[in-house]
Amino acid sequence: MKVLHVVADGRPGGGTTNVLALAEDQRALGHDVTLLTDHGSYAADVARASDVAVEEAAFFTSRFDPRLPRAIARTVGTVAPDVVHVHGARAGFLYALTPRRTSVPSVYTVRGYHFLRKPPGARHAAALAERLASARTDLTVHVCAYDARLASAWGLTATARSRVIHNGIRRSDVPAAAEGDPRLVVTLGRLAHQKDPHMVVAVAERLAAEGFRFRLIGGGPLEVAVHRAIEAAGLRDVVEVTGALPRADALAAMRDAGVFFLPSRWEGFPIAPIEAMEMGLPVVLSNVSGMPEVVGDDGGVLVDTHDPAAYAEALRSVVRDDASRATMVARARERVANHFTRDAVTAAYLDAYRSVIAR
Repeated sequence: MKVLHVVADGRPGGGTTNVLALAEDQRALGHDVTLLTDHGSYAADVARASDVAVEEAAFFTSRFDPRLPRAIARTVGTVAPDVVHVHGARAGFLYALTPRRTSVPSVYTVRGYHFLRKPPGARHAAALAERLASARTDLTVHVCAYDARLASAWGLTATARSRVIHNGIRRSDVPAAAEGDPRLVVTLGRLAHQKDPHMVVAVAERLAAEGFRFRLIGGGPLEVAVHRAIEAAGLRDVVEVTGALPRADALAAMRDAGVFFLPSRWEGFPIAPIEAMEMGLPVVLSNVSGMPEVVGDDGGVLVDTHDPAAYAEALRSVVRDDASRATMVARARERVANHFTRDAVTAAYLDAYRSVIAR
């Protein structure tokens, strides 16, 4: 099968990691795989290293470049794929505008709906863009059931033309935890508004006197502001910021931690908590979007209130109860093995491709 993946944002992050993993696994199974992504991006470099063919376009020259839909269409014509797999809202919207003369079977994966956080006018415009992206592709895949319910409520896609495929990991890629300091709290994610790294600093202020330390793994638009907040709070010796790291290095930086913490404002279906669960770290997460689907009934702690006091108490409870923590870790690893593996994800997407080709 010849597959063309289209993802606009090729920066390091969970979404990019998932797209690259899928392309690599399909290539390993003998499929002809091409990735179309941003010029000179991290995704382009990693894909080439995995023997995945790469095409590039300037996806971020402006908010909307009218030349991009034609550039995507030219790539589709050059590659001549059996199926086009579009990832994320920007790529989905641009693909919907391509002046295609022939119909190519297509799949659109929503990697988290973000329009609810926008002001009313922008919210409805973004919802219309999502509706168009789903209408111009043959199947919409949601990475969590929460997004599928949201799509149904907003009339973004027909139930018969959508399905849920959770993200997954290759378990052998994740190193085992090193049984480090139980009070070392690690967060892996872009330093951006969605992940709320300032909340990590606020929680650190509450727990510093109790011997907790924090490690923020990632870079992004809020990196400078987060450093300033750490300095202003006098937490230079309490909160460490590593900056952006390759995925393998980021996972290595988690190994000596005692708890994984992610206080996101919203999510799709994040991969970092799954990696932490496989590693053997207890996870404390905000109770938003797809997070409950990550941990299930007892694979982690969900915090309902986006408040530093609530997060601080959740972290304390995990650290002080050794028996509950061990049970949580064991059940979390079992959940990953049963539900969130790359083999299962790859098989599910290949089945999705066959279904749209058969139509």
